[in-house]
Amino acid sequence: MTFEEMYRLAVSRKTEMPDGSGTTELFRKGPHAIGKKLVEEAAESWMAARFESDAELSGELAQVLYYVAVMMAEKGITLEGAGGYLFHVPCHDPMKLQDSMKTVKALIGDNVIEAKRCCGESGTLGVTRPDIATQVRFRKEEELRANEAALRATGAVAAHGPVKVLTSCPSCLQGLSRYVDDLDSGLLEADYVVIEMARHILGENWLPEYVARANAGGIERVLV
Repeated sequence: MTFEEMYRLAVSRKTEMPDGSGTTELFRKGPHAIGKKLVEEAAESWMAARFESDAELSGELAQVLYYVAVMMAEKGITLEGAGGYLFHVPCHDPMKLQDSMKTVKALIGDNVIEAKRCCGESGTLGVTRPDIATQVRFRKEEELRANEAALRATGAVAAHGPVKVLTSCPSCLQGLSRYVDDLDSGLLEADYVVIEMARHILGENWLPEYVARANAGGIERVLV
């Protein structure tokens, strides 16, 4: 089992809290109990290194790594560079050349789960048929909760950290913003996929830096 697999297992234990699991009991007791277990396994690894076989040492070291993963899950620390997103494909999908999810994963990485169902923000639907729009939004909320659980189970986002849903449509972005308080744990953040790409490629300060360059040299200089 790789460390990433251990981490995902720890996150799933933290999310699901199954009865009868020793890891669940550690999560219920908190970081002090997890830390004690980690120190205990480290000490056993030390003794195994001195007095036992390499196979037994490997087993003890694997336990150390697992409880490191458990502590990371407890404190909301994600694997460096992991990250994960939900992606809402608009009903009027502007991506025409290939499957939208294939394009999005190529742009921002593989840890993306499609958030299916209409967001309920289509045109004048909310005004002309609020009864239907309300039901559409209710179904979307249920879908987002399921997507959230699936994404957290991968370990790509922290157990109680914010979840970001991306889209490519201004109307859908407005619709998705209505669900910010509807997750089981953490906060839903909605944004454009191109904005998230800019953050990754150009850094968190990409917008003020862009504005400063535009003000200093004109938009032609920035584009060229």
